[in-house]
Amino acid sequence: MSKSVKQILIAYLWTVIGLIILAQPGMAAISITGTTGLVHIPTARIIPDGKAAFGMGYIDKEHSLYSSEYTQVAYYATVGYLPFLEASLSVTVFPGMPFVSDDYGSDKDRMISMGLRVINETRYLPSILLGGRDLYGGTMRFNALYIVMSKSVDLPVVGPLDVHAGYASDLMEAQHHSMIGLFAGLEKRLCRYLTVMGEYDTKEYNVGLRITPWVAWVNIDLIAMGLKGISGGMSVSLNL
Repeated sequence: MSKSVKQILIAYLWTVIGLIILAQPGMAAISITGTTGLVHIPTARIIPDGKAAFGMGYIDKEHSLYSSEYTQVAYYATVGYLPFLEASLSVTVFPGMPFVSDDYGSDKDRMISMGLRVINETRYLPSILLGGRDLYGGTMRFNALYIVMSKSVDLPVVGPLDVHAGYASDLMEAQHHSMIGLFAGLEKRLCRYLTVMGEYDTKEYNVGLRITPWVAWVNIDLIAMGLKGISGGMSVSLNL
């Protein structure tokens, strides 16, 4: 791990310590991209109205969603606004990438993402969400428009299991699309402190553990991108 990445992680951990002091219970599970989801894929779950989540996601360079030459570190703020709408702002940096002096710079990416839940989950029907990542900007390195559905099912032996499936398109013109095609994932809560996740994100298979170590408003993700690359993230929620 490079010196610059270590400095970023240390600064983030100090920020998290401060946020924990102000944190309040009640958090939706956030993916490494800043939107509610599993490892990389989104789900039809959203942060409750009046809640916010702050966090970061780290992806090793071999499995970066944009360039395999540089590590990817994203910092995000995600807000639940109204019972059916989620909005996320994030800044992604690429330690070591040369800076270009223009309106945006090549060593970072600003991203706006939105999710609109159009159908709530019922006993027989899944929840359905229409969403988009990296919807505006001059670079748009992580763009995706998608529809996704989520349903909790109770299976013999396995017990309660969350199932997620969706489709991401490249309808918007962008420098790069982070997802194109079908994606799906499974989520199983093993106990109060541990959830296991598995997904196909249109390009590769990812697995992860979501840990809630001591308080309900902190999540720590340990992730194997492509079933081998070690990545991770952490998020903290607040009441607005």
